[in-house]
Amino acid sequence: MHRWRPCLERPYERAFQAVSCADAKHCWAIHCSGGIGIIWRSSDGGRTWNYYARGGDWSLLVGDLSFVSDLRGWVVSGREIRATRDGGKSWVVLHSPTKRLLYGVDFPNARRGWAVGDAGTVVATANGGVAWHLQHSGTKVHLARVDFADSRHGWAVGAKGTIISTTNGGVRWRAQSSGTSDDLKDVSFADARHGWVVGDGGTILCTSDGGGHWVAQTSPAENPLWGVDFVDASHGWAAGLFGAILATSDGGHGSAR
Repeated sequence: MHRWRPCLERPYERAFQAVSCADAKHCWAIHCSGGIGIIWRSSDGGRTWNYYARGGDWSLLVGDLSFVSDLRGWVVSGREIRATRDGGKSWVVLHSPTKRLLYGVDFPNARRGWAVGDAGTVVATANGGVAWHLQHSGTKVHLARVDFADSRHGWAVGAKGTIISTTNGGVRWRAQSSGTSDDLKDVSFADARHGWVVGDGGTILCTSDGGGHWVAQTSPAENPLWGVDFVDASHGWAAGLFGAILATSDGGHGSAR
């Protein structure tokens, strides 16, 4: 039974803040060192990771990144949203419609994207980040991450076990019950039904009905997990404190705790 397994443990005190995989082989992870965003890249599905590039003068509030191909990606950093077309070697600053701090970003395709942050802030774009507009999330809770399975079905997670979802591209967001009061750090959906959430204390939750019901999975991590990404209903990765990277090839199943 595979469940979740460590695929990388780095012997230094650096926290990977996010992980994003364009497919089952190509993944990126980021952490901050001295106020600089450091990008790590894997081309073998997370078995090995290598230093890739410095993301620029990003603050310690660097939150999230999203890649839709081996070259095209976006990152949020405080009040900034940036985009790359060369796999993270160089970045362009995009205009944000809010002065709120942003912590999470997701693009299900090269045009449609969402970012979330302080006080329930949600912003969206329909043209690859050239222009963004505010959406009404229905919550004032800090939102840490967002993920869309397609251009209509999306979820955002945050403080105190908060999960909100939409089935119409963010025109309307609704609250879901996570069953936990732990702060939730990231969310990833392989399709409109199968999703995972990670958070404080190594928390991993999963759903097979679009978030109607969330179930805890056994986690080998005791420290906070800050990033999770699935490329299909079986293959996923989670990133956390002390450089921990976890992986599963069976959706992490067989293990309620």
